[in-house]
Amino acid sequence: MEKAVKDLRKGLDKGDITGGAAVAANDAMQALAEAMQTVAQTSIDDASATPVADPANTDKVARELEKAEKHLAKAEALLAAGKHSKAVKEFEKARKKARKAVKTAEKPPRT
Repeated sequence: MEKAVKDLRKGLDKGDITGGAAVAANDAMQALAEAMQTVAQTSIDDASATPVADPANTDKVARELEKAEKHLAKAEALLAAGKHSKAVKEFEKARKKARKAVKTAEKPPRT
């Protein structure tokens, strides 16, 4: 999604996309960024709800979730500033941190 947003931005900046197409391109960039926001937030929610199989990993999971939340907050600020491409990149980082939290939470205890 980040590439799609960058390509649209490039077309707008170069003047290749104008008029009604420029409005549509801006709407598309906003929609793509908002879709990534939903994916990131859902990933964080899912990770938060994942039980930690090994209590020894509780702190690691919490740290990954904290990082995910920070990326999410940064992305939301970028989105509010109209920086769609950078927002998408940060939303993806949030999603990845949330996924890492899930993987860590699901690790079985060592025997």
